[in-house]
Amino acid sequence: MFSAVNQTQFDLVDLSSIHLSTHYLVMTTAEPHNSGIHDTEWYREDGDIIFLVENVLFKISSWLLSTNSPIFHTLFTLPQNDGSQRLVGGAMSGTEVVVRTERPLEGTADSNPIVLPGITAEDFGYLMDILYNGQFKPPPYPLEQLIAVLSLGSRFDMSKAKDWAIYHLSTRVDVHPAQMLELAQSYNVDKWVEPAFRSLVQHRLSSLDTGNTMRLGLRRFAGLAKLKELISNAKLSLAFGGKQFFTSNTFCQDSNQCRRSWETIYWIRVSSKILHPDKPVSLEEIPSLVTSWTDHPGVCNLCYETSSQKVSSLPKETFHEEERLIRIAVNKILDLQKALM
Repeated sequence: MFSAVNQTQFDLVDLSSIHLSTHYLVMTTAEPHNSGIHDTEWYREDGDIIFLVENVLFKISSWLLSTNSPIFHTLFTLPQNDGSQRLVGGAMSGTEVVVRTERPLEGTADSNPIVLPGITAEDFGYLMDILYNGQFKPPPYPLEQLIAVLSLGSRFDMSKAKDWAIYHLSTRVDVHPAQMLELAQSYNVDKWVEPAFRSLVQHRLSSLDTGNTMRLGLRRFAGLAKLKELISNAKLSLAFGGKQFFTSNTFCQDSNQCRRSWETIYWIRVSSKILHPDKPVSLEEIPSLVTSWTDHPGVCNLCYETSSQKVSSLPKETFHEEERLIRIAVNKILDLQKALM
């Protein structure tokens, strides 16, 4: 039987590919310039605050931002002064907003907007679309928009926007599990970790393209490969060990015939499903696969009943090695996320 594996035998931690939960948002007052162009949709006449994102100017409602983000709420309630820095601590762990007011009344004119560095104009537009139109705009939504709202919702501590993105991303079936795992770790979405990782375990490593391999990172990819090897060993042990489950009944007239037939049927109906290259069944399903045989050519009823009862009565741990290994890996990832929060 496959032996237990110590938690230290594989490592799924790749610090280089995990975004820390500390964000620094530096808002600065730009020098007078005319380089920014008006966003065609989000430079609004009813807006009262102007932002420069990349080279695009956004004029939007400060009230809308303030009611959705405690960070912006604090920012807009701070008095403007002679240029000293204002430091605002966000509710999200480690989030900070640094406002350098080199000129008074920033955000009130195109020549003096509030600059948002490290953000693309496209992503900021996606966020505005949800803040202004989200409740009126039915799905489906572009994947890029959902990821942008998740990212900026986390950055600006917009809990409703982040929850909206999490909800709709959770319903998508077109997102690769490597990307879901990356998003889960980047934005502390714990509920995505386990399903994403379980799905990765079912994928062939050779099916991962360069992009998704990069998302995993070298150490997590190596850890996943090691885990799959351990699971494969456990499956091989039980797939080729069908004879260990056979028990001859005392009243059987030809136990050798029953044993040979049992091993053949077990291989066809159990082992082949455990080792299926594309859709393998889990080891936990072995007892139900054995007890569901409606016929068993060459195995007498007495031997079949005795053997199937033996399989059903074995300790659960016999068939739970795959699950145990996956749980170790998932817990490692979740522990890492908690340590970085």
